[in-house]
Amino acid sequence: MKLGYKLLLSILTLTLFLGLTTTAWAADSEAQGGLLRGVVTTIAGDSLTVQSNRAEVTLLTDDETTFEVPGIKDASLADIATGDFVVIRAARSEAGPLARHVSVIPDGSLKDRTMRGIISAVDGAKFQLRTRRGQVTVNTNENTVFRIPKVEEATAADLEEKMPVIVMGQYEQEEQVFNASAVAVIPAKIVKRHMVRGKLSAIEGDTLVLTTGRETEQEQRVQTTDETTFRVPGIENATIDDLSEGDPILALGRKDENGEFAAKSVAVIRRRPRRVIVRGEVTAVSDDSLRLKTDHQGEVQIIITENTRFRIPGVQDPGLDDITVGDRVGVVGHKDDKGNLVATGIGKLRPQQGSNN
Repeated sequence: MKLGYKLLLSILTLTLFLGLTTTAWAADSEAQGGLLRGVVTTIAGDSLTVQSNRAEVTLLTDDETTFEVPGIKDASLADIATGDFVVIRAARSEAGPLARHVSVIPDGSLKDRTMRGIISAVDGAKFQLRTRRGQVTVNTNENTVFRIPKVEEATAADLEEKMPVIVMGQYEQEEQVFNASAVAVIPAKIVKRHMVRGKLSAIEGDTLVLTTGRETEQEQRVQTTDETTFRVPGIENATIDDLSEGDPILALGRKDENGEFAAKSVAVIRRRPRRVIVRGEVTAVSDDSLRLKTDHQGEVQIIITENTRFRIPGVQDPGLDDITVGDRVGVVGHKDDKGNLVATGIGKLRPQQGSNN
């Protein structure tokens, strides 16, 4: 499974941030329990081997291991395939690392499975998260892993309003909620110490000079080394030579006492199109588009591409052929320059009460 740029960046950001909290997120002890992310390389008997960004780890499964595979109810180890990107909640056992919960992440969809924001309200096992795109309801359960500084064995009961968090999980389009597999509280001082964002104004040998700040511009020097990784959209195995003045940069690493920043990773961040979500009834279907009578925005033309993912209950490998006139669907995507909605995901919804569909 080839990981896209945004997927890699999301994993990197999440791994680094979660590993910086006072309670370790298993970044340095993947075989000792915690949260493991990586690609499945081998499945043998009741075990699976995962290649993470640091090491190859073999985990056992047992009758209590739970599995989450998109489109498969009551999934098991038999539904996991080599090449799958997985997130695993692991525990220690005498026989070795034991997988307690295994979640398969569809290729390229981690950008839809991570969120950052501020908790605005807590209600038992769910909370409201204020993000740049608005308010989101987040559900947690017994499988959700929590990491809160200075709190051992944290649970949802330890969450409070105004906490800044990163949440990893799955957005359920039909229910309009985000089901969390992991929640980490990230204090602002940690973010400030380990992340720098700005516009690249100059490259001086191995040092990047960034212009940071919005109201008051400041200069931040970022030191790179042979171990620094670079992420540039559209370029594999990128290096510092692939950076250009004016690039928007996100650097992850550590700032020392003198204010110098040593980068572990440098990424060029392209502005993502604003995500749009609509729901409505399909009024027309063609080879590469469909027409939708939405609940609030009138008629909308939906453009289908090779990257559009479909989700239809009870249908394996669903596609546009499984959508018919009269179906109610939810669509996630972004507007193009003509005002059409380019779909990244389409899910078939349950018929409205009183409908004959």
